[in-house]
Amino acid sequence: GLDGLPANQSAVGTVYGLAFDWYGNLLIGENANCRVRSVSKADGVIRTVLGSPIGRWCSVDSSSAVMIGNPAGLAFDWCAGNVYLADSLSNAARVLMPNGTGGVLVSNGPNFYGVRAQLRNPMGVAVGRNRTLYIADTGNNRVRAVNLTFSQFSDGGSSAGPISTSAMSTSTPAGATSRGTTSIVTTSTLTSATGTSSTGTSSTGTS
Repeated sequence: GLDGLPANQSAVGTVYGLAFDWYGNLLIGENANCRVRSVSKADGVIRTVLGSPIGRWCSVDSSSAVMIGNPAGLAFDWCAGNVYLADSLSNAARVLMPNGTGGVLVSNGPNFYGVRAQLRNPMGVAVGRNRTLYIADTGNNRVRAVNLTFSQFSDGGSSAGPISTSAMSTSTPAGATSRGTTSIVTTSTLTSATGTSSTGTSSTGTS
């Protein structure tokens, strides 16, 4: 679909993620067209905010700050105004800042933290109240965490910094969200650190 049109007049590709920003604008992770678009609350016009304005110009370079692969989950950081997205094709977690610039937060290659995270097909992200970004690392069957305040990284229980997360085994975590003081991780099956299992939406950790 074309930019600059009313949202109900512009086609949207396969959608994997939705989020609202400070101003009530709707952010759309257009997975098939390799871009993130925004529908303005003020005028209802849809525009591309990250990725190719024409769509379908995907990048498998996880270090690219402009072109993106397949955006999956989206999350808005209400403290900083940043938008975070899981880029499943590029095996990366990316950030879109309020000034309109984008960057690679965590990936297998160069990124803000200098940590080669070895993400594999991440499908979801969530921001907790303690400024921790949770990443559903779907292909690696685990949930990973980044402390956004202190620029520290946690490897799903094996910490690469002084971040404590619940060590757990997950089966293809498909998404993440945050509610209250608990980080909620949506999975097909989750086994917690205590060994109990559940199916569907499960919670772990603090945020």
